[in-house]
Amino acid sequence: MQQKIIRLFFLLCLYIPSHATTIPASNDIRLNQLNEQLDYSLVYIGKHARESILALKDIFPDYQWSLKFNILCQDIRNEGTIALYQEVDQVINECLEICNTLQQNQLQSIKADLEKYKQRLQRGKAHLNCLEDYTEGQGQTRRKAKKICALCVGCLTVSGHAFINGIDFSNLTALANALMDTGLSLIGPAGPTGMPGATGPTGATIGSTGPTGATGPCCTGSTGPRGATGSTGSTGITGTTGTTGSTGTTGSTGTTGATGATGTSGVIGAAEFIRTIQSPNNSVPPGTAFTIDTQVFNSIPLNIVAAAGAGGTVYTLSAGTYVLDYEMSLGSAGSVGIYTGATSGSLALDPNTVAGSSTATTWIHGRAFVIVPTILVVAISSVVGTAAVVTAGTDAGSFMIRLTILKIA
Repeated sequence: MQQKIIRLFFLLCLYIPSHATTIPASNDIRLNQLNEQLDYSLVYIGKHARESILALKDIFPDYQWSLKFNILCQDIRNEGTIALYQEVDQVINECLEICNTLQQNQLQSIKADLEKYKQRLQRGKAHLNCLEDYTEGQGQTRRKAKKICALCVGCLTVSGHAFINGIDFSNLTALANALMDTGLSLIGPAGPTGMPGATGPTGATIGSTGPTGATGPCCTGSTGPRGATGSTGSTGITGTTGTTGSTGTTGSTGTTGATGATGTSGVIGAAEFIRTIQSPNNSVPPGTAFTIDTQVFNSIPLNIVAAAGAGGTVYTLSAGTYVLDYEMSLGSAGSVGIYTGATSGSLALDPNTVAGSSTATTWIHGRAFVIVPTILVVAISSVVGTAAVVTAGTDAGSFMIRLTILKIA
């Protein structure tokens, strides 16, 4: 820290212009008036301002920063805290410009610190000054050297002369002699090592390679004579071949059996229709179709067509084989079946399709195959007595009646 203070006074003497006027002892001198005379005054860069400048350098390493910005960043990384006012002012403005241009959230705190330091810089609060006024016992005002804080120099500003222990050091020689009298040195710490110089050219090769010596005589002995080949043993006697048996007679070919019927290849298509509203299914006499008009699914709408007819809903089926599955719950014992006909006006009960129950509210489930040669109209209706659909189990709001149709051929 003592060396930093010495270097500070050394810089103060270097940067004070030779035409600087004598500083009066009165307290009316304002810092901005002094800066008009000292265009190259020194300022202290606060901790937050230094951290903000380095943060921008790290966030945007590829940005086209100015030369002064890069130099100041390097000084700060080398623990520098003091620079020329004009250079610091230019770098702060450059940093605020990129913060205002990009408008990123991570730059808000950096921008706030830089703006705070810029206000301090413009009010002269960051300038370095080593003079202060004091009053003697007779009421006379004089100037003396200000003690530099060991922790920071943010309270100092530059003035025209440097006073140390009451002595006015207005030139470098006087300051150097005074420091040497106190046993201190102006020599600062050694600067960083410069880049290595270029490697010199390689010298000429010393001496040529001598010739290869002659190959010595081969030490491998000669190959010995080949031994005689042994005699081959005699071949054994081949056994006799047995007689071939006679071929049996070929049996007669049996008759070809009849071709079986072609089986189904699975479900060709399907459709499902429901109704959960009771009316008009609360009074359905035999021959009148139940109303099952809400289509849930129909993968073959050209083969299964639902329409109004026979007092309820009828279904027109194209040629093929179908499986019809109907389900419901009646308010009393009853029976239900499938009615078929060429039209909705000529429907008749198919007795093979009847299902029913002998008790009320029992779930009725009927299933039957229906073969359609060309086209057929079908409907679900009561067989004996008037039927009324009621709620299914404990689902009080659902008067469910369902019809599922599968086309399998």
